[in-house]
Amino acid sequence: MTPIALSRALEDNSHQAEQQLREAEQALYAGSDYEAQLEHQIASKLGDIASLQLQDTSGLDARARQQLEQREQAQAALLRALQQAEQIIANTLAKHYALCEDIAKLEAQMHEQLEQDPESRQLLRELEAAQQAERGGNSSYEEIRNECTSKLQDYAGSRLYSFLKARNYGTERYRPKPLQRPLDNYLARCVDFHRNQANEQILLTMQARNETVRQARGALLEQLQTQYQRQLEQAREVLGMQNLLAEEQMLSALLSESKARATSLQVQLHEFAEQRDPYLASIRQTITEWLKARPLAELIAAAAQTPDTCDDMLVAELQLLHGRLNAFRQGQKTLQDRIADKRRYYERAKAIEHGLRTEHFKDAYHEYTLRHPIEQILGEYMRGAADQRAIEDTLNEGRMYMPPSHRDLTYIWDSYSSGDAAGRSSGDSGSWTSKSSNGWRDPH
Repeated sequence: MTPIALSRALEDNSHQAEQQLREAEQALYAGSDYEAQLEHQIASKLGDIASLQLQDTSGLDARARQQLEQREQAQAALLRALQQAEQIIANTLAKHYALCEDIAKLEAQMHEQLEQDPESRQLLRELEAAQQAERGGNSSYEEIRNECTSKLQDYAGSRLYSFLKARNYGTERYRPKPLQRPLDNYLARCVDFHRNQANEQILLTMQARNETVRQARGALLEQLQTQYQRQLEQAREVLGMQNLLAEEQMLSALLSESKARATSLQVQLHEFAEQRDPYLASIRQTITEWLKARPLAELIAAAAQTPDTCDDMLVAELQLLHGRLNAFRQGQKTLQDRIADKRRYYERAKAIEHGLRTEHFKDAYHEYTLRHPIEQILGEYMRGAADQRAIEDTLNEGRMYMPPSHRDLTYIWDSYSSGDAAGRSSGDSGSWTSKSSNGWRDPH
């Protein structure tokens, strides 16, 4: 047996022990779910009994009665608040409606006066024309902007063209070094520099003019809107509309606030109607805790004294659930003891694995000839029939030195396949095609 086979056997032994531990723990986890279900069913039955207690409050303790009174007071307070909010909404709506009618009449009168004024009428016509021009110019602006951006990217993507531009080739600032001009002229011919430079300048001019025209349109529209808004404000001030508009805003804010408050109150009252309010939940919890603290026999006796048979059925079901829970918990105690044994078993497996993971037993120049399979030897150790020292002695007895000439060594070499990594330059002058009259022109 080689040291690698020994290491693998130790790892397999630990893995089997771990697997047994995990299976036992999984069984406990599954049982915990069942235990939680039983506890939930018991709590549900206690809650049902608590609900019956709420129907007949004579058997409730002082704390539960006090909580019931608090619930009734809270519900009554919500009803009063809702009535007040609805009354405010009704009054405010009537005022708001009448005010909006007055404002609408004054608005119509104001526009009629502005329409009769020649300057105001001319300003309105100019504003409408500017708005129409802005709507119509947006599509043209987007089209020109996208076209210029797309085509200018072609020029920026040419390394040779960008290189010559960076050297100010074709301008008065061009200062070549000795013998460099012929090379630059050759590169310029390769990319048709002069023609592409002219086309690029056309695109840059179009791009700048497109932005200038758009800014001018926007500035004109903003100026006309400001002038027209000033006229509207002056006309409203003459007609006394400013105070009315301020009052309308105040009433609108009051309406929104009152409606939001009414909606919140309705949601809370709906919870009371559906018996989902926090007061009732707290009362049920109080009664359930009180019932839970009472012995089961006392609950059975108390249920037998009431004329209603519903609580008798609930207590009988509760008694059955308690029996199931006690029996199950006894089984869980046995399973927990089993898990403790499996954990000690796993820790014993890890102890022997770590104890034999030394340079002595991992020495590749020694092998082991044992009288019994290593799995059988490890099995005796796991059962407690042997300790770590006995396992080490057994291995040392069968330990034999194996010279390199007698060992079966296998080397695995990685094979690499190399392709043509050098690659070729794709060039800068043949990667673009002419898209339009002002786009990049391929000289080839």
